[in-house]
Amino acid sequence: MAGRDGRKLAPETLEAYRGVTVTGFPNLFLLLGPNTAVGHTSVVFMIESQIQHTLSCLRLLARGKADVIEVSEAAQRRYNDALQRRLRRAVWSEGGCDSWYLDADGVNRTLWPGFTFEYWARTRRARRADYQVTGS
Repeated sequence: MAGRDGRKLAPETLEAYRGVTVTGFPNLFLLLGPNTAVGHTSVVFMIESQIQHTLSCLRLLARGKADVIEVSEAAQRRYNDALQRRLRRAVWSEGGCDSWYLDADGVNRTLWPGFTFEYWARTRRARRADYQVTGS
């Protein structure tokens, strides 16, 4: 899959904002995207949260009478930097353990590092300031 300016989604570098939207890929919404897997509860809850976030993005489009929505690079960077800081302290990253959660560079692109209710709260409503909404 190629995005704007020929950008590629590559598993070894994939990041997303809230696991749902990706800079450079307007109008793309992921379910079970990067860092949304859980090992302690139902993944269905995560999918429901992602659908709610997607619907919230679509409402931003409708309100703005727009046809393109894309997460800003700054919002995606802030989100993923904070996420990876949390994951570096997690059991999968510390203690020298090998884990399938980590890529070849030791980066966890798989798991959500917190409680599912925290993810739910963060994905309930898309923050307009984190998105570029354009068109029409």
